[in-house]
Amino acid sequence: MEQRPTWLQKIREVRSRPDLELAKQLDLGEAEAIQLALELRADVLVMDERRGRQVAAARGITVIGVLGILRESYRCGFIGNPLAIAA
Repeated sequence: MEQRPTWLQKIREVRSRPDLELAKQLDLGEAEAIQLALELRADVLVMDERRGRQVAAARGITVIGVLGILRESYRCGFIGNPLAIAA
């Protein structure tokens, strides 16, 4: 990517540690991703791990996985068919 979009930020730190319930249910990376999504009031959280997705959804966070991003990118015409296999 020659120039990143203005909305894309490299690193964001959580302002506060994930609550104890979140920390008990998930590993630190997933818990912090959910915590950051809550702090930023993010529109969407990208996460593939099933348990993390369930916990995030239970907290009112909209979650999408990598396959969902590919599907939406194809639907919007940003990429070719992601299911096509190059020969």
